Order: sequence, then C-alpha cells, then structure tokens
Amino acid sequence: MVIHFISPKFITSVGAGLRHGPAPARKKVLIGKASMKRLSTGIIIFGFSIFFISLHFEIFY
Repeated sequence: MVIHFISPKFITSVGAGLRHGPAPARKKVLIGKASMKRLSTGIIIFGFSIFFISLHFEIFY
C-alpha cells in the first residue's frame, strides 16, 4: 500500500531530476523538494502502519 502510494510519482520525479541534469537550478530544487516531501510522507505513513500492525499483534498475542 505504502509503496504503491509513493513509487510512481516519486520515481518519475527522481527520474526527471536525473534526466534533466544541467537543467535550470530552480527547477531542479523544486523537483528535489517535491520528491523529498513525498518521500518523507511515505516514510511517516509506513512508520504509522508498522506501529499499528505491531499494536494489533500485541493485542492478539
């Protein structure tokens, strides 16, 4: 779920950042900021899901 949430847009943004290497610096910074924000959101959601799953198992066992 989390991987599906981040991967397509994240990979395209990273690929765009890599492909347009000597692009205008401002555009590259914007792409980098967007991909970092998306990545941190995915990490936060991933951490919460792991936390809730572990709580779920602690209730059962």
